[in-house]
Amino acid sequence: MESTGEFGSSGPAAIPGLPAGVAEQAQRLALEAVHHGLTDAARVTLPLPATVLLLGVPAGLTRRRPPPRPPDSRRPCLSPRAQARAVASRAKAAMMTATRT
Repeated sequence: MESTGEFGSSGPAAIPGLPAGVAEQAQRLALEAVHHGLTDAARVTLPLPATVLLLGVPAGLTRRRPPPRPPDSRRPCLSPRAQARAVASRAKAAMMTATRT
């Protein structure tokens, strides 16, 4: 049996004992089904993503950005990990103070 590729191949090998006319007709019908099936599927499904993109572009362009916040001069800029450590240490200090009283 010959191996066939997905695209551009001559089609599957004929079944032994099958008349040549039937094999050719089966191959032609299979190729038509694949080609028309892919075309019909693309024709049906392509408008949805295109519509979403076309509606999303104006929506994204009209979105208002929040005004920039003034920098807080009392606190230095901290990384998220440093902020988490600071919050944890404040919580620990608050618990220690609460247990002393």
